[in-house]
Amino acid sequence: MEVKVEKLPKSTVKLIIKIESDKVKETYQHVLSEFAEETEMEGFRKGKAPLPLVEKTVKEGDLNGETINHLLRQYYTSALKEHMIKPVGNPKVIIKAFSKDADFEFEAEIAVKPDIALGDYKSKLKQVHLKKNLENKDEKQSLNIEDVIFAVSEVCEVEFSDILVEEEVNRMLGRLLQQAETLGLNIEQYLSAQNKTVEQLRKEYEETAKKNIKAEFALSKAIEQEDIKVEDSEIEEAINAVPDEKVREELQNGTDRWYIISILAKNKLIKKLIDETEGK
Repeated sequence: MEVKVEKLPKSTVKLIIKIESDKVKETYQHVLSEFAEETEMEGFRKGKAPLPLVEKTVKEGDLNGETINHLLRQYYTSALKEHMIKPVGNPKVIIKAFSKDADFEFEAEIAVKPDIALGDYKSKLKQVHLKKNLENKDEKQSLNIEDVIFAVSEVCEVEFSDILVEEEVNRMLGRLLQQAETLGLNIEQYLSAQNKTVEQLRKEYEETAKKNIKAEFALSKAIEQEDIKVEDSEIEEAINAVPDEKVREELQNGTDRWYIISILAKNKLIKKLIDETEGK
């Protein structure tokens, strides 16, 4: 494997990864064997058909596609470890061509954690609190989550990768598509009812995505500065409170444990800042 690393603007890194043809062939044969295990052919027991016959039976696109997936998973991960790159989000992968008998080259553009400069968010939150109470003198106003997020984000300077914005926009569009389908509409019908075009919606979502991503980085930096810690007992308590047993098991296995930790840390930060500002 050959790896070239290019630093791009906005906390983005490009990896150009070249895999030798013998490794490509090896992976292709492995994938072909996997297909063979599930292939039923007349005259042979399931999984016992000769590989050359299986290769003729299975669609070329399916074999190539699965081979590419195997290569991407293995060599992308290896390249990250080799060059000590910690990605944020998913990579943007570009594949120019593929042949099972040739070297395979692909590019992966990766968002990495940007430098985050955080100003005096405590003073900003005090200003927010004062303003709320000046505008509503009849009744004492309390701070809420949105106030904290606004205050921390307002004093944050960060330049993050466009890849993160694109990923968040696509996630938002995916949720919208699901909502439209539950109403029995396609996306064009849904947008027509809202009197919007796809371009207008994408632009709106881009602004929202940038705001959300900035808030996430700002809060993560504040959590670091405030030295917020989440105890194992707190994690277990949160997981046990999840009503869905399947979701609970997934969280216990650890793959999504970071998500629980992130939520708990944010909640502790927000409570700490509100309590300090309101003098509790």
